[in-house]
Amino acid sequence: MENPYTEVGGSLVGYMNSTFPFATLSVTQDRISITTVTIFLGKKEFSIPKDQIRAITKYRGFFSSGIHISVYDDVTPEPLVFWTFNFSNLRQNLEARGYTLS
Repeated sequence: MENPYTEVGGSLVGYMNSTFPFATLSVTQDRISITTVTIFLGKKEFSIPKDQIRAITKYRGFFSSGIHISVYDDVTPEPLVFWTFNFSNLRQNLEARGYTLS
């Protein structure tokens, strides 16, 4: 079994924003998981199988960049964004595990 790529950052889940270090991204060849902690939601994990991911796109905020994950289901909050301090490293690790950023 491969080691997942894990990174600490921030997130935007629906209308709830979590700043660094309150979100964690974990990427394997089979799925992407985002765990986030907010005052209102508490701790939530969104684990998306690779075949349920419609697209991964670069997402720009005022002060940082991240990825926006679009999924096929209607249950996952929209938008689902992970903020990173090192976009090029995140992109490289996603691509190494078979994901494409559009």
